[in-house]
Amino acid sequence: MERPYSMGGFQCACAEDFHGRFCDNRLPQVQCLRDRILLTVGKPLIQEEIGSVDKKFVYLGRDRYNESGCLSRDSGSNLTLTLRWPFTVCGTSLKKERGMLVFSNRMFLDTTPYTSSPTPPATLHKLILLDWSCVYPSKYMVSYPLGIKPAVNEPERQVVYGKFTIDMKVFQSDDLSPTSELRPPASLTIGQRIYSQVDLMTSQNDLTVT
Repeated sequence: MERPYSMGGFQCACAEDFHGRFCDNRLPQVQCLRDRILLTVGKPLIQEEIGSVDKKFVYLGRDRYNESGCLSRDSGSNLTLTLRWPFTVCGTSLKKERGMLVFSNRMFLDTTPYTSSPTPPATLHKLILLDWSCVYPSKYMVSYPLGIKPAVNEPERQVVYGKFTIDMKVFQSDDLSPTSELRPPASLTIGQRIYSQVDLMTSQNDLTVT
């Protein structure tokens, strides 16, 4: 938090990571995880600061209060913000220092509706909840639980054996008329052109023969 806490005629001297009139609210936290950056602030802290809890008043990045992707979401007793790789949304800056990637930003609380001030309403009053940085190796690699697969340009061929019956008939002419059908015993000469008709009978609706 950017300011000391003073209320009711006394000022708290809280232990590290705690804040509030009675030092019972944890300060906002950041977790720099492999595939995401997770920001968390407890609802009691927001309640004590502005008198109510509304996720739309906690946001990431200066002047990003009107961007839905930069607003916090309700998560039980906390409000949370999640940045997915490559982490550069909502005004998050990226610097390379000594072979490391440093991502930095700020989490804000909009106190405009709860501020008594002659300042015009159009001016946003904001409290810095957390000024954070996450450091990653420059050769950073992201993995996903389901794995990463290359695009498939050709469909996988699957062979399934079905049940069917084939009836084949042989004809002398291409009109396949009953009068030209060759019935056994039939005599054929070498080089003689013949025509066949194949009927496939099955109860399967999705059978394909190649």
